[in-house]
Amino acid sequence: MLSFEPLPQARVVRTHGQTIAPPPVPRMPREPMSDRTREVLGVIVGFFPLIAVMLLVLGLAWAYSFSGAP
Repeated sequence: MLSFEPLPQARVVRTHGQTIAPPPVPRMPREPMSDRTREVLGVIVGFFPLIAVMLLVLGLAWAYSFSGAP
């Protein structure tokens, strides 16, 4: 899933002349509903072209079926 968070930056922390790993950056907790909503919206937008093409093909097949009618 795409994340719009900024890219992590390399940080150097020195303690007593030793390079150590920095503490993790605190993050704001996200609402679980917003993640689920974003995923559902992504699926809908992702399948929209496929559904549009299928409806177009079905419409053309339906119109073709009437082309021989008197």
